Amino acid sequence: LDSEGILDERNLLLLGGPESNSLSADLLVGLPDLRLGTPGQVGIGPCNFQGSDIGVMATGPLPNTTGAFVILAAETTPALARLLAMMAGLGERNLWQVRLADYLVVEAAAGARG
Repeated sequence: LDSEGILDERNLLLLGGPESNSLSADLLVGLPDLRLGTPGQVGIGPCNFQGSDIGVMATGPLPNTTGAFVILAAETTPALARLLAMMAGLGERNLWQVRLADYLVVEAAAGARG
């Protein structure tokens, strides 16, 4: 992943799930509770989520570093925008590590417009 040591003590934000990002696929192997199924299906532990406008965020440790990774995977642009909005107020160095959950699933509200 990081043969030059560039990622030591840094955090990595990845856009795209395993189907579009090979690094995401490699890192998600270390998160056995998360299951990304066919488009619009996500499983976390015993819970299953399904929807046409679903997005998921997953966090975990970067292997062989002191940093962490965040993966944002979404089926639609609005779902990705909702995930990014969750992170918008977390600009302070390392603050996001204590405020973000290990997993977050977002979907449009029923009957929402726009």
